[in-house]
Amino acid sequence: MVKETFQRETRNGTSQWLGQRFQFKGMTVRALDPAIAAVTDTPLLELNLKNFVVNFTITNLPFRGPMENPDSEVHRNAKTSIEGELTRLYEQSTLKTEFIGCSVEHLSATDWKDQTGVGAVCAFEANSGPRHLDERVVYDIFNNLTNNCSMLGKYTLDHRSLVVNGYPSSVALMTEETGLPFWAIILICLSVLLGFILLFVICCLTNFCKKRRASKYTDQQGIWNTYFPHLDMWNNGGI
Repeated sequence: MVKETFQRETRNGTSQWLGQRFQFKGMTVRALDPAIAAVTDTPLLELNLKNFVVNFTITNLPFRGPMENPDSEVHRNAKTSIEGELTRLYEQSTLKTEFIGCSVEHLSATDWKDQTGVGAVCAFEANSGPRHLDERVVYDIFNNLTNNCSMLGKYTLDHRSLVVNGYPSSVALMTEETGLPFWAIILICLSVLLGFILLFVICCLTNFCKKRRASKYTDQQGIWNTYFPHLDMWNNGGI
């Protein structure tokens, strides 16, 4: 398994390159010496690894065609450089004891030619500390150490592009862009709803008042157009 993993990560022995600078001619995998194994009473601990998919966009790295090919030198150079920046970032963070490593899985084109989308996987040991390790912690550390996702080493970043395991969601991003907390948006919506209700009540009262005035005016007209004979008798008697 160790040998197969090594070969897979070095392009199955075709490129014979380890990273960007080291070239090798062969490899051997040696099991633990029986004499050493006999005196080792404590078994090796299995690491409880948690992988986080970290996506972001670099704004000063133009995407070129060769970047699509993992075997190209352009892709390897960009991959190695970005992985180095990610490693430095998390090794300087409060997660340095849990951090295992980051691997850039793909580079992609964006809507802008001078930008490159990055998809990386960062691994951490989940059982090495008392705190809960989740995507929000990984996101916050990346965001804080890159000055609100603006600078990763020599790379400038799109501050809206950072997503770790789907966090934050599109709804949360929309809330963040408005600059208002979630409770404030709820209060605004309730205020607008109450405003519509109040407007509806005022309209109903206005219509009711208009109808009542029209009814009184009709009643008054009916009174003045009615003939009262006793008034004529009173007038004749007065004459």
